[in-house]
Amino acid sequence: MTRTPPWIIRPAVDTDAPAILNCLADAFAPYRSSYTEEAFLDTVLSAETIKRCMKNMKIFVAEDPTSGTIIGTVACNLVGAEEGHLRGMAILSSYIGSGVAQQLLETAEDKNALPVV
Repeated sequence: MTRTPPWIIRPAVDTDAPAILNCLADAFAPYRSSYTEEAFLDTVLSAETIKRCMKNMKIFVAEDPTSGTIIGTVACNLVGAEEGHLRGMAILSSYIGSGVAQQLLETAEDKNALPVV
């Protein structure tokens, strides 16, 4: 019997931006010292850059349906029939090992999820 995960994957909406920024900050904080300041800000984004990303890429979030908390995110787009880009894949540290990252990746890889550019 297949067990249903305790989260849902859905397309992000504008009101998810603060929670997406929170996921990125939480996921990448342990690696901050490996980045230049500029590179870290490019990775975790800002209120301004998340808006741009949401216009130019398809963003999915994993949401805990009980609390409404965004627990993970991934941004993606296709640049051709056989090439896609992933950006900002992150989950809250408390969900590491839960399978949510795998489900986000599978959603991003699904060719039916994205229009071909």
